[in-house]
Amino acid sequence: MKFKKVFIKDAFNKILAHSINSKELKIKKGKILDSNDIDLLKENSINKVYVAVLEKNDLHENKVAENITKKIVSKEILKVDAKNGRADFFSKVDGMLVINLKQLISLNYYNPSIAVSALKQYTLVKRGQLLGNVKIIPYALNKSKLDKIIKNQNYRNIFSVNVVDKQNVTLILSLENINQDIKKIESSIAIRLKKLNLKLNLICKVNHDIKLLTQELKKHLTNKRSLILIYGSTSITDLKDVIPSAIRNIQGKIISLGAPTDPGNLLMIASKNKNFILGVPGCAKSILRNGFDLVLERICHGIIFNKMMVAEMS
Repeated sequence: MKFKKVFIKDAFNKILAHSINSKELKIKKGKILDSNDIDLLKENSINKVYVAVLEKNDLHENKVAENITKKIVSKEILKVDAKNGRADFFSKVDGMLVINLKQLISLNYYNPSIAVSALKQYTLVKRGQLLGNVKIIPYALNKSKLDKIIKNQNYRNIFSVNVVDKQNVTLILSLENINQDIKKIESSIAIRLKKLNLKLNLICKVNHDIKLLTQELKKHLTNKRSLILIYGSTSITDLKDVIPSAIRNIQGKIISLGAPTDPGNLLMIASKNKNFILGVPGCAKSILRNGFDLVLERICHGIIFNKMMVAEMS
C-alpha cells in the first residue's frame, strides 16, 4: 500500500487517509472517494488530499478483519461484518470467555498491523455481549501476510465461550456441632449458583471427623462432572487437617491448599476422577465477590485447575 498526497483530480476511487473536518465539509478517513466527494472538495477549495493506494495483492482492511476474526473465534461466538477496518465479535451464549493468551499475545506481537483486543480472561458473559474486536491499523494488508495468519493453526479458536457443564452440586457441612446454624452459608452458596443457572442438588451434614467425612464423600462421588463443596466448622489451615485428610482417604488429589486471593486465602481445591471438590473458605458466607467466586465460576464452566492457574490468580 502506498500513502501519498495527490491532487484532487487523481483522488477519485482512492482511500482518504486523513479525515477532513471543517465547518463546511466532513469526510471520514478510510472512505473511498467518489465523484460527489471530489466535487465537494473542489467547492471547498481543497486542492490536495492524502490518500492510501492499494497495490497488487493488497486486501482492503474490512476483508482482512473479517477473515482474521473468522479464524480466531469458536462456534459459540458471532462474527459481524467489518466497518472501518474493525470487526467486532459477540457471544452467542451465556457463559465464560476463555482465551488462549499465549497465542493472542503471539498474534499481536508478530503482526503490528493488527490489533486484537477483548474482555479479560474468564469474564462471565451474556448472549449478545460484545467480547472483543479485530482492528486493522493500515487501510490494507498484503495477501501474503493474511495467508500466513490464516494458515497458522495455533491461531484457530483463540477465543471461545464455555457454558456451565456441572450437573450435580453437593454441599457437605462438616460440623463440630451438628446442630450449628448454617443457614447463612447455605443461602450465600445458593445465590452464587443461581447466577450460574445452577442449584444445590443436595445438602448433607456430618460430624467434623476424618472417618465420617471420608464415608460421606464416597457416597457422592460419581462418574459425572460433579462438584462437591465442603464447608467446615473451622477453616482448613494444614494438609493434615480433617477435610484434606478425608480427600486423601478417597485417593483424591489436593491441587492447592490456600489461594493468593484476599478474601479467600483459606480455599482448598481438590479433585477425584471427574469430580472437583472445594474446601469452602469462611468468606463465602458473605455474598460479596471474593476469591471463592473466582474458583467456583471457573470450575462450573469446565476450567480444569492446576497449581499454576491458582498462582496466576494473584
